[in-house]
Amino acid sequence: TTTTANSDDTVVACDFFVHAKHPERISSSWVRSKLIDKSYKPNWNDVRVVRAMLAMAAQALQNPTITHVLFCTESCIPIVTMDETIQVLQHGTSFVSAYGRDSSNTTRFDERECFDVLQSSIPIQAVHKALPGWCVLSREHIQDIVKLDEQLDLWTAFEHVWAPEEVYFPTALSLLGHLENSHNLLYAEWNARAAKETDRAHPKLFDREFGPDLVERVRRQSNCLFLRKLKRSISIDEWQSAIAPRESSQKRGHEDRSRNDNDASRSSSSSQKRPRYDNVRDYERGTGGDSYAYGDNYRRHDRSNNGNHNNARGPQYYNDNDRERGHSGRRHYR
Repeated sequence: TTTTANSDDTVVACDFFVHAKHPERISSSWVRSKLIDKSYKPNWNDVRVVRAMLAMAAQALQNPTITHVLFCTESCIPIVTMDETIQVLQHGTSFVSAYGRDSSNTTRFDERECFDVLQSSIPIQAVHKALPGWCVLSREHIQDIVKLDEQLDLWTAFEHVWAPEEVYFPTALSLLGHLENSHNLLYAEWNARAAKETDRAHPKLFDREFGPDLVERVRRQSNCLFLRKLKRSISIDEWQSAIAPRESSQKRGHEDRSRNDNDASRSSSSSQKRPRYDNVRDYERGTGGDSYAYGDNYRRHDRSNNGNHNNARGPQYYNDNDRERGHSGRRHYR
């Protein structure tokens, strides 16, 4: 959300929208204040996860100052400051790392449980998978996705897809003409060598490793802003200590470069202006929840969707084989 004190000062913040499977069990008054109105009570690997995500996004879009929506769970945590996050987010840009069926990233499991399931309902060239599925979408893109689903009940086609949230959103972006492959902002690791195939479906836990070294490694290797997966509680002090060393290191790097510039200017016959470096600003803590919504004031809230949502039309026909596959009456989208 955004609060503008005057024409020159803009306060950038985030808001939270939480979907709970069992809202009656929540004791925190703060979390209860962030709950959306309805619970879809999804199970693991359930298409109702997609419905819950769409419901959170629809509620977030009621705030006209929100520019991006981040989907996450209670086991995700920010590993950068609020200011650094806002510097990465740009209007009209979504952050989704997705691949299609012909990609070298596609496994036989993907083919069987994701792509084959959808090929009779959605053009196969439009089907994509994002891993992890917890992505950052711009206001324009998530707004078009919500409208598309309201018109077509697109989520019903994903009822038998494995990890449907990983496939639904990049596929919807592709149908709308919005999918431009980007890097993901949420970091996760999988154990591809796990003996049991089911163990490969769960991200690695970072409970023991979480600290300055892990944060530095993730940021250096991936440029991600959020980390998944943590089950144990992280105190504010522990979170700050994990983030602060990197800030101190950046500051030392700036100071070292400044000293080098001074040495070079003294030894050079021609004077050179020393570059100025900005310090990393004070950090603000982001608290875990099911969905973040970020906003700022760029003085252009009347954003156009360029008519791209009209590129996806449907339904046009029903497949006679649906009943045999257990998808009776499923709609097809072209």
